[in-house]
Amino acid sequence: MLSNFKLLKFFFVVQTKFASTIVIPKRFRSFKKGLQEIVISDHQYSYKEDEINKALFVEETLLSGIWWDKVNYKLAFTASMYDVLRKIDTNVTSLYLVYEMWDSVIDKVRKVIYRQERKAGIEELKFYNVRP
Repeated sequence: MLSNFKLLKFFFVVQTKFASTIVIPKRFRSFKKGLQEIVISDHQYSYKEDEINKALFVEETLLSGIWWDKVNYKLAFTASMYDVLRKIDTNVTSLYLVYEMWDSVIDKVRKVIYRQERKAGIEELKFYNVRP
């Protein structure tokens, strides 16, 4: 089925050990348009007959702007941590880099949290106001 959608031709599962909880959603987001094309295509109906409730859940989720906003928030939240992991993922001793980058990571994460809580209309910023 993936071969019918040119936006998903490079979508295949590979083993990864490096920050897979960040890499997989990032990769998933890059195929957003293709995934949405699948759930609204005529090919989807042949799969819906088998598990209608599951198919409807997948369709509603992939077409939901709110769900994609959550994915984007989680990726923005983890982006600076991912960058640190990428920089220190070498064969060279680099633990000292973590200490140098830690303050900027905290600052970037706090900015993402602030934007998300303001966007959600939260009056009292509970998560943002937590101090490290």
